[in-house]
Amino acid sequence: MLPLPECIAVEGPPRAPLCPEYPQFNQVSVPAGSDALSAWIGALRPFENDEAARDFLHAMEQRGDICISAGNIRSAAVHQKIHWADPLLIGMTSQCEVLVLVQPLPAHPRAYLLSPRFAEHYSYTHPHPRFDISIRWKNKNIPGLCVYSASEFRFQPAIDRNAQFLDQVTLYVGRHLIWLRTRQLYRGYPPNGVRIYTPRPGEDIFGDAPVLLQRPVGAEKPVLDYWWGYWVGPVAQAMNHLGHLKCIGVTQECWCGSGVSYGNCHRRGDQIHAAGLGHSPRS
Repeated sequence: MLPLPECIAVEGPPRAPLCPEYPQFNQVSVPAGSDALSAWIGALRPFENDEAARDFLHAMEQRGDICISAGNIRSAAVHQKIHWADPLLIGMTSQCEVLVLVQPLPAHPRAYLLSPRFAEHYSYTHPHPRFDISIRWKNKNIPGLCVYSASEFRFQPAIDRNAQFLDQVTLYVGRHLIWLRTRQLYRGYPPNGVRIYTPRPGEDIFGDAPVLLQRPVGAEKPVLDYWWGYWVGPVAQAMNHLGHLKCIGVTQECWCGSGVSYGNCHRRGDQIHAAGLGHSPRS
């Protein structure tokens, strides 16, 4: 993967917005080495207050109604009982900066969380990163956001495609903020590490940096400091190559977001890896 420089604002006369529903996104230059048609940066603020975050948590758990407007989530949830994570959802009004790369059709757009930065070490325990579409940002690798499995999500033709995508990104960012606030620090190797730290409710833990520790002599697996948080609600399964082959039909859209059928995209590669000729990273 070629390192990509930071984006800069596009000069010249005003351009059409990414979509009318999200006017806060501004067009920037397409990163070198990217095949994107256009690049956009904007802010999403999923929760107006802590109670809105708790409403969202309960609505996701109860399959309740959720409304998304310009990157803000409003939920209708009946709090029948206190959720164990409710007391932890303090300071949930973070404004998140997102980069969107619009791809040539039929490919899906791509999204990257710039602030709070989606750290590389989240890969050990976070449910849905896309390291196969990572970019370089401020001298750090930023993975893409696996906002949905393309084999499970369908764009509705009557609704603006970019608006649908940004609605999905907003839901993802809301879940990610809850994951950040419910994290505990473990040492060892997932999922069998030993808990070594539990942040206090509302503690500023966005700038953390757990590290890979030195492998003990004779150990088969590395020792890690890693965060383990709670990912709320039903989501697309994070599957390996064998899981893709079992769950995605040949004519279904490929999981990767290319917009191409699975049979004409990643199926052959998944067959090779599933047969033991390669590694099995998460999608």
